[in-house]
Amino acid sequence: MDRARKSWKKLPLRFTEQFSTLARSVNRMPDSRDRRERACFAVPTNANSGGIRLNLVGREPNGKLHPGKEADDFVARLIDDLGELTEPSSGRVLVNEVLRSREAFPGENVDLLPDLFVRWNRETLITGVSSPKIGTIIEEDISTRRTGDHRSGGLYFVHGPGLAAGVRLPTARDEDIADRRVRGPVSHVEVSAVMGGCDLDLREAVPAIDPIAIQVFAMWGGIDIRIPPGWVVEIEAWPILGGVVDNTQAPALPAHRVILRGMAFMGGVEIKN
Repeated sequence: MDRARKSWKKLPLRFTEQFSTLARSVNRMPDSRDRRERACFAVPTNANSGGIRLNLVGREPNGKLHPGKEADDFVARLIDDLGELTEPSSGRVLVNEVLRSREAFPGENVDLLPDLFVRWNRETLITGVSSPKIGTIIEEDISTRRTGDHRSGGLYFVHGPGLAAGVRLPTARDEDIADRRVRGPVSHVEVSAVMGGCDLDLREAVPAIDPIAIQVFAMWGGIDIRIPPGWVVEIEAWPILGGVVDNTQAPALPAHRVILRGMAFMGGVEIKN
């Protein structure tokens, strides 16, 4: 199976991407014959952390480890071995920490998770591993691989009045960048949140027309909208496996109307005072 994975990775990306389902099957298919003889095995997670599941007697079809002292002693040795992994080219330690699922994610469904999560040192690309116990393994071709995973930190560019060109900007949080406060006349506002959150504050806005329109798009994220008291909300936005909620207080004497249009796909939009 390892030979199949390596051979597949050497094929041109423009070819393998046409068979994405087959590619995932080849990459993730366990070697069932080999698994029966192992005390533990890898399970698919992502590039941020590796998943390890113990081959426990009574839980797995062909259990090798007995729960209790035998499994605990094995895990302790395994964590020590993982701590010795380094990158051959730089010598940097490759494992930041190993999390035990029962401690990090306690609950009735913990047995459905990997027993251990190995958090990799992802300061730079990992090109191979080495340790006194396993020797050295080098990834021969990493030029056509991309993980699609998320990482902490990122890069942002800002353009606007009062910002000089070429200046290095300070560290910012996502919510600092996404915050939108609208002041003065407004007739139409558009706001989107994809896999994140955004706040839209209209409490200092002055309607240029009546009604004003707010166009939203939330996918795997959320949008919070604040409007002044006295504005009446009309919702025309579509929730698809998500929600659009009006939590404003109904005014006794409506001053302005707001029409909320757009879509919340597996996300949420809330409008409030």
